Amino acid sequence: MAMTEEEKRERANARQRERYRARMASETPEQKEARLQRIRLNRKARLISETPQERADRLETEAMIKRIRKGKE
Repeated sequence: MAMTEEEKRERANARQRERYRARMASETPEQKEARLQRIRLNRKARLISETPQERADRLETEAMIKRIRKGKE
């Protein structure tokens, strides 16, 4: 039986999630802290260099995500 494109995508996503979970589980506390620090620095650099229009778009998107998450709870 042939799989549909959606089923193939779902299986690929499941494999990717499993690899990610395994990588996070095998991470040492130092590696985790270094990864989180890189994320924080990248976000800070991106926020510093954003234009007023990019900032407005980001805030709008964040507000929309907050509303969606609030509705699920």
